[in-house]
Amino acid sequence: MRNLSNHIVLFFLFFYCSLFISRLSSCSGSNSQSAGNQNLSNNYKAEKEILHPTYTVFHRTGTTSELHFKLNSKELLYSKQAGNEIFTARIKIHYKLISSYETRDIIDSATVNLSDPFSNTPKDIIGKIDFSATFTNSYLLQIDIADVNRNVSAKTFINIDKLNHSARQNFIVLSQKKKTPIFRNNTGMDEYLQIKYRTPGEKLYVRYYHREFPLPSPPFATSNMMPFEYRADRLFTLQPDEKDTVGFKFSDPGFYHIQADTFSKEGLTLYRFGNDFPYIRKPEHLLEPLRYLTSKQEFEAMMAKKNIKAVVDSFWVAAGGSHDRARELVRKFYNRIENCNQFFSSYLEGWRTDRGLIYIVYGPPNIVYKSSDSENWVYGVENNFNSLSFTFLKVINPFTDNDYRLERNQTYRTSWFSAVDMWRQGRVYAEK
Repeated sequence: MRNLSNHIVLFFLFFYCSLFISRLSSCSGSNSQSAGNQNLSNNYKAEKEILHPTYTVFHRTGTTSELHFKLNSKELLYSKQAGNEIFTARIKIHYKLISSYETRDIIDSATVNLSDPFSNTPKDIIGKIDFSATFTNSYLLQIDIADVNRNVSAKTFINIDKLNHSARQNFIVLSQKKKTPIFRNNTGMDEYLQIKYRTPGEKLYVRYYHREFPLPSPPFATSNMMPFEYRADRLFTLQPDEKDTVGFKFSDPGFYHIQADTFSKEGLTLYRFGNDFPYIRKPEHLLEPLRYLTSKQEFEAMMAKKNIKAVVDSFWVAAGGSHDRARELVRKFYNRIENCNQFFSSYLEGWRTDRGLIYIVYGPPNIVYKSSDSENWVYGVENNFNSLSFTFLKVINPFTDNDYRLERNQTYRTSWFSAVDMWRQGRVYAEK
């Protein structure tokens, strides 16, 4: 066990808050079960989770990496502790570094206890914890963050890629104004960000892509994905400043692949999907996902109409049978789409992916098992003949660590049309 009091740094956003570290410890050992044997379905049920932490990882040196975390104070319970008149939130962060989903041996672990006095203005609590990870290895980092006062927690797994010096976690993206990490890989229109590479002074190369991708085909049909053309639409370079950061404004929609080594396909990719992403607000964005619930001919007729909002309203009123029911269907359908954008986005918006397709139509799975190369979703009770199971295979993709392809099968035809018919009849599929 080693003391880590010098290995955590805390930042403050919007309004300064006083965070106190009460205990830090680290050790190795073994998990009671491998990560691959844990049901991780709660990770895909945003409405049921109270805590929504976000993380990013940066490989600072060949032996040390940084786990950056963010948690909003609005999600924490502030209460008085014995002998203290100040309302305080208590936060516990515990991480375990393991080799993969399939192993139980713990390579490194630590527990960090924090306290945050209440302030009238909500704030983001941002900090970082150093952990030991060496080149040239890959790992899995399990993070459990808990609101001690409320006795609730959230579990997250992050793949740690330290196989080479070109991969995305060798970069960190910072806010231009606050100089704090950005906990997302999408940008807004004309958003100015700063990018830092682990090796000081390195010139960075940017490959810009603007591509149109088809929506995924139904789970019983042949996949319509085409091979990706790696030749960029535009190439340019970025020179670091005296602080070894590169400032850049993302003006055009598409994705930007940022590299320190052009002989490798690896690098950091940032996406500009749209100004409202991950939310769905524009009429045309409301119409596009209806392709999952309509025939090709029906959808083309809807797209040909001039008043898109009226087309969308008419679809949902016809499905629900009343305006009140239509509003409820709209809320639930588009909540699923926004959840997909949060969970499954890669080089595509999350709702356009294979996992997004299944999630939108069938709903959040009851059981999720992850492995190093796949995800298995179960709707219903495990090992029950009437349950429905989907397997998604991980795709090695230099632009993202979040690309999965569905193993399609003709056996899904009946369940697919049954789920679509329920939506068209004004009922939400897989809703208890």
